[in-house]
Amino acid sequence: MGGHRVRAEGGVLVFTTVARSDEGEYSVTATNSEGASSASVRVRVLFPPRIVGITREVMVGQGEPAHLECAVDAR
Repeated sequence: MGGHRVRAEGGVLVFTTVARSDEGEYSVTATNSEGASSASVRVRVLFPPRIVGITREVMVGQGEPAHLECAVDAR
């Protein structure tokens, strides 16, 4: 393997350890003396949610509305 995470084995593209950076469109083209054929597939990588921003402190008076915000990166 030589430390490569992505390699081709015959007609198969093998990801030994999928990373978020592997997400994207992958295309393959086969050609011979009779012509060519192409196809593509979209790879979407799932990952656990991560909180990237949150309201740290809110001061409100009794009876007033309070707004708390949270931003999340997830799929």
